[in-house]
Amino acid sequence: ELGVRHVMVWYRIGEVFQQHVSRRPREALMEEMLAAVRAARQAGAVVNLFLPECSRASLEHILAAARAAEQEGASAVSVVDSQGVARPAAIRFLVQQLKQATGLGVEVHCHNDFGLAVANVLAAYEGGADALNVSVNAVGYRAGNAALDEVVMALEVLYGVDTGLRLDLLPELSRLV
Repeated sequence: ELGVRHVMVWYRIGEVFQQHVSRRPREALMEEMLAAVRAARQAGAVVNLFLPECSRASLEHILAAARAAEQEGASAVSVVDSQGVARPAAIRFLVQQLKQATGLGVEVHCHNDFGLAVANVLAAYEGGADALNVSVNAVGYRAGNAALDEVVMALEVLYGVDTGLRLDLLPELSRLV
């Protein structure tokens, strides 16, 4: 009724969270996520399955969650490196696996705890990601996220991608933020 058309359903897939924080069986958490996907789809929303901590989850678990969400009507999945512990090759591999195993759009959301957020986002692009999460000045909680200016300039200059962005406005945007 509010007019929301896109919904992000979170599934805290990390085994540490599932076993030691939620202390609920994986099956119950998965069913809760699927019920949320179903409810959002029944309400007419486009659904993105957001997977915090998936860089610390097994590939089997990630693919099972993505496939199940897709069967319930999700149209995208977000690879989330919540602690910034993934390396570029792992992110590229995970994106490729999700693209091959599902029909879902794949986006990435990387944190910068070890200074790898930009490298990971670019590796995701190389792996076929459909959307890259970035932030102005790399601002984000804890260690920040992939920097908009660095990702955009790498895509434009190193990869030859026309992002369609007004690059001349990046310094002004950075100062404003």
